[in-house]
Amino acid sequence: MNHLFALRRRGSAAVAAASVVLLLSGCAGAGAPRPIVVGTTSDIVSLDPASTSDATTTAFLHQLYPRLVELDAATGEIDLSLAESADFTSDTEYTVTLPTGLEFPNGDDLTASDVVFSFERQLAIGETTGPVALLRGLQSVAALDTHTVVFTLREADDVTFPAVLAGPAGAILDEEIFAADAITDDEVIVAGGGFAGAWKIAGVDGTTYTVIGSEDDLEDPTGTVITMETELDAASLAERIAAAEVDVAFGSFTTEERSELLSTSGLTTRVQPTNTLQMLAFDFSTMPFGSSTEEANSTAAVAVRKAMADLADRVSLAEIAPAEWSPDYGFLPAALRTGSLEAGTAPGEQGVLAGYGDAEGGADVERAAARLADADVETPVPLVISYVESADDVSGEAIRAELETQLEEGGLFTVTFDEVEGPLSRATLGAERYPIFLYTTTPAGVDVDDALTRLYSSDLGLPTGIDDETTDELIAQQGTTADVSDREEVIATLEERLASRLPTLPLLSGRQTIYLAPGVTLATIAELGEGWLGGLTRR
Repeated sequence: MNHLFALRRRGSAAVAAASVVLLLSGCAGAGAPRPIVVGTTSDIVSLDPASTSDATTTAFLHQLYPRLVELDAATGEIDLSLAESADFTSDTEYTVTLPTGLEFPNGDDLTASDVVFSFERQLAIGETTGPVALLRGLQSVAALDTHTVVFTLREADDVTFPAVLAGPAGAILDEEIFAADAITDDEVIVAGGGFAGAWKIAGVDGTTYTVIGSEDDLEDPTGTVITMETELDAASLAERIAAAEVDVAFGSFTTEERSELLSTSGLTTRVQPTNTLQMLAFDFSTMPFGSSTEEANSTAAVAVRKAMADLADRVSLAEIAPAEWSPDYGFLPAALRTGSLEAGTAPGEQGVLAGYGDAEGGADVERAAARLADADVETPVPLVISYVESADDVSGEAIRAELETQLEEGGLFTVTFDEVEGPLSRATLGAERYPIFLYTTTPAGVDVDDALTRLYSSDLGLPTGIDDETTDELIAQQGTTADVSDREEVIATLEERLASRLPTLPLLSGRQTIYLAPGVTLATIAELGEGWLGGLTRR
């Protein structure tokens, strides 16, 4: 999956849009088709794209609202969608043209004014839980006429901007429905009917959403109908898919619940990597031997971080919840990796972290002990690791217990996990200065730039004293390097820099397992990315 982008043109916007709609049209015929029932333990936070970057909500909203361009998750290329053309017209200007005659399904005209509105309202609202941070490189947006939009960027040669338009911040909304300066209520959005994506909402009943193809008739749909039930109890969801009351299930399940799901006759599974990354993050000021501690010693602090890296066994951690996690041997989520950036999980293929542990993915206690001894560190070193409990993280306690066992191997460390109030935001971390914290994050963008910037840059990254001029320069360089191979080399150099300093210790990369009952198929996930819900059809 290539997330280092080059724009690809396919001619008209109608071609790209039709390719999405056709994914939903596998059940055409007389009469209303039997709905595909999708059940999840997750919730739909809001129908307003400005309100949230939640993964489940983003995947759902991706089907409701169109974008000017779209990511082809299989190739990493950016395709035209609503746009008739999209390209840089100067070092800092990205110009998009729309075909004439576009309309929302409710009959409202879809023009350049709606495009400008969609981006300006996100900036005006500034909802920190939404995708607005992806627009940090946007200085202004203006309509030259009814079908031409110019985006003016803060930095020259910002090659990441087309990916921003393809991501959660790129949803195009009907300005006749949405408020310009506030999150719009779901009831208003549904009543307005301004859904110009592949789906439109046919009905809402509490936490259940019924959707049909955007071109289908609300009263007499002939294409695929999907009923999505959210916020379900995991145990009952497993029972319902076994009883053929639910066709598709995804979410957070215990080991026992997964076993029940997998025991269903004819059930199949599809797995896709996500943007979620779990890591240990260090505050260079307050960690053991940190710069503000009484025993401040930079050499000893580095030795502590590297010895912890020597003791981590990610395979054992991932085996606790293999449906949700895979081992991670780099500083990016697996979903954002491609080509030379891929880090393997087979012995000896641990990428930039192969220099730690036994170099084959396992722990090496003797190596960890030698690092600490060379730095004159007395053992055991007490480690207090802060974390936030999450009701959705059913495997969290077991993972923490395994991690504690690993870090205490050989008597080099004593580990105490300390539950703190969330969220672990930039503001919270800057105020509390937790020495070490178990950090789970899901970058919102479809490009590696968002993950790198939001984690490791001095201005926007973790506020834990990890500032590094070389790291900042490499982050800036990858964001302006147009050639894909050259950009991969810059990112690889950046990861090597991070591996030498270890501001964080990556542990696990997220994955999503989708359970499919007999009679339901799902198009290749790799081709759909976050739009996988649009690939469901009934045989």
